[in-house]
Amino acid sequence: MTAFRVKIFIYTVIAAAAAVFLHIFEHECGHLLVMLGAGSTITEFSVLHAHVSGVGGSFTLMTELLFNVSGALLPYLLGLLTIALYRRKAKNHFYRIFVFLRTLIAASSLMSWVIIPVQYMHSRAPRTDDVTKFLDLTADKIHPLIISNTAVCLILVMIICMFLRDISRNYVLTIKSLRL
Repeated sequence: MTAFRVKIFIYTVIAAAAAVFLHIFEHECGHLLVMLGAGSTITEFSVLHAHVSGVGGSFTLMTELLFNVSGALLPYLLGLLTIALYRRKAKNHFYRIFVFLRTLIAASSLMSWVIIPVQYMHSRAPRTDDVTKFLDLTADKIHPLIISNTAVCLILVMIICMFLRDISRNYVLTIKSLRL
């Protein structure tokens, strides 16, 4: 294995770890922001355990819904911001790998919003998941397939944006350069 391939491998491992850590941090911050907005006092915040908890606050139906969706929504919106700010002419391999993985993780994390509504319809959804809690609150108002299809559309929007901003192309070029 050439030194360049080892370097790209190390970049990929570090970029993947950083992207996963960042995603968990953003997910928990999404919940935290809603909790703070509802007047809660935060008692625990852990990226390592992917957990945030608090006491008090005034939660309405709207803040409960927002709380359940915010863990997916904040990383998604920040992923779109990353795409908008992407420097497509940048040649730095780590940057290309990190942005690709960061945006791909933000998009793919919405797959739970595609799959769990279908499980919910068959009474097989995981009871403690944010998606299930959201569905419990909206069961009489929104059909689960509407939520599932909305998630598919959001994933497609991000993937299309990744292509339009050359994030996928630049990642592939970086990987193809390993053949040299």
